[in-house]
Amino acid sequence: MNEEKGAQMDLDQALNKQETFWKEKARLNWHVNGDRNTSFFHRVTKIKNKTKVISSIRNEEEIITDPQRITNHVVNYYKNLFSYNFVLQDSLLVEEVIPVTPTLVLLII
Repeated sequence: MNEEKGAQMDLDQALNKQETFWKEKARLNWHVNGDRNTSFFHRVTKIKNKTKVISSIRNEEEIITDPQRITNHVVNYYKNLFSYNFVLQDSLLVEEVIPVTPTLVLLII
């Protein structure tokens, strides 16, 4: 069992070293090629910007591809999500906070 744990720890260390190596290599590549106004820089920037764009969205069974309709759908979704009915919310809050108790009748003689 200890040999298995040792082997697993060695594997984890090797994977961490490999990940660190590739991160440093990528960073070095960026410093060497990316800081200049080169085609490399423009290509990386275009790829990053392309991944940030929502080109289609599914609304139940419908797939929306028109950018204006996507914008309207997203705005309406969040408006509905973050707005609420004040009357309904207030009455529910009162029911939660104030417990219903039987009415007490005091007789003064």
